[in-house]
Amino acid sequence: MSLEALEEGLSKCNRCGRNRFWGFPTEYGVNGFYGDKDYIFACPQPHEGKFFARAHDIKFYSNLVKYGFADVHLTDVVKCRGEKYKELTRREVANCIGWLDEEVRIVQPKAIVAFGGKAFDALMSMRRFQPVLRMSHYSAQISDAEHEKEFKALKSCLNSRSYRHGMRIKDLTTQTQRRDEKQKQKNKQFSELLNELRRKEKITAEARRKLDAQWRNEPHTQTILLERLKRLKKN
Repeated sequence: MSLEALEEGLSKCNRCGRNRFWGFPTEYGVNGFYGDKDYIFACPQPHEGKFFARAHDIKFYSNLVKYGFADVHLTDVVKCRGEKYKELTRREVANCIGWLDEEVRIVQPKAIVAFGGKAFDALMSMRRFQPVLRMSHYSAQISDAEHEKEFKALKSCLNSRSYRHGMRIKDLTTQTQRRDEKQKQKNKQFSELLNELRRKEKITAEARRKLDAQWRNEPHTQTILLERLKRLKKN
């Protein structure tokens, strides 16, 4: 089955008693429902209202392009429109989950990325979908900068294949922030030691330049360099 045939089937589906199917559109360089490369990005359910009417809809598509996800398959766990913020029921998920099975068979994704807790919880309860990762929903009340940090972290972990079933991408951004802050502190300590040793003429200007270059270009030696400079300072 193709995605075109799948969409036709969805448009005629009547499992819930009324068909209100909506699929992510092809806009702004994003293939939406017709994306078929590497991953499936799944939201909980399309709600009433026009997509792209709000800034975060456009920002979502913009981030998909910016971070290399323009051709992933965009879908919803429950395919028909529903009320905004409404909880997904088990019956709704059960009615629609067979369609997601077909999407998985067509796309053959390396992972499914769930946007928001509702989609994540529904997919995690279906043990046949693995691995599932969680991203904040694009309409969540967090800043554009925080959303971009999550997209950047998602791209990094998918490219390096360093992900696991149930991973929350937001946790990665927190870990990255802590790591960056720790690195800033190390950089500051190293710079202060270099300046003090140069001022006291314990190292030459040329030696300072070489140490600085090693610090930047050989990060695996940073702990050794710090210890060396601390010993020089004591002597």
